[in-house]
Amino acid sequence: MKSHRFTDAQRHTARPRKLPLAVVLPLSASLVLGMPAPAAFAGPDTVQATQVQPSAPEADCLDVTFENGTAADAAQGRAMETFGSPQIAVDGQLARGVADFDGESAYSYALESEDYAAMQDGFTVECGFMATGATTGEDTFCGNKEAGGWAMVVRDDRVGFMIHTDGNYTFAWADIDVNRWYHAAGVYDGETIQLYFDGELAAEA
Repeated sequence: MKSHRFTDAQRHTARPRKLPLAVVLPLSASLVLGMPAPAAFAGPDTVQATQVQPSAPEADCLDVTFENGTAADAAQGRAMETFGSPQIAVDGQLARGVADFDGESAYSYALESEDYAAMQDGFTVECGFMATGATTGEDTFCGNKEAGGWAMVVRDDRVGFMIHTDGNYTFAWADIDVNRWYHAAGVYDGETIQLYFDGELAAEA
């Protein structure tokens, strides 16, 4: 895998505001092995409930929707481990289940060696999310990393899709607004990472 990195000037744009508290609310998370065409993530331009539910390929590796009050994986029935006290409830704006994480809680699903082998040449991860408060650093809301791997993260008022290649993390960053639902798709093709918001390319590296 080749590493494509932003310069410090590209990666860190001075931003005057920070988000006020530390919570991220993922709506759903799914992982598709291989790299579908970006057009598969086309979504509406307006801020509507459907904004985080565009047409997308069926997840073949992991599929968690928080419907029916559960965080079960619908793709392969992977075992789930709970950390802290994540809360699942129906969001009034979206009229569907969402999970609320406080920075100390998480749901975890183990991937196997064959999953990582399948991701070497490309994969897509998609997630509906809303940041409702400040981050104290780089907070992961959907990811698979521990000194390696990939993740979608929030830092201040930005979201990044990141992947570890050649001993370094490569980031694609985009600005976000607090208290706004987004549909995000991170695409990796073996050399380049791309971050889509609501069907539009927001950043690449």
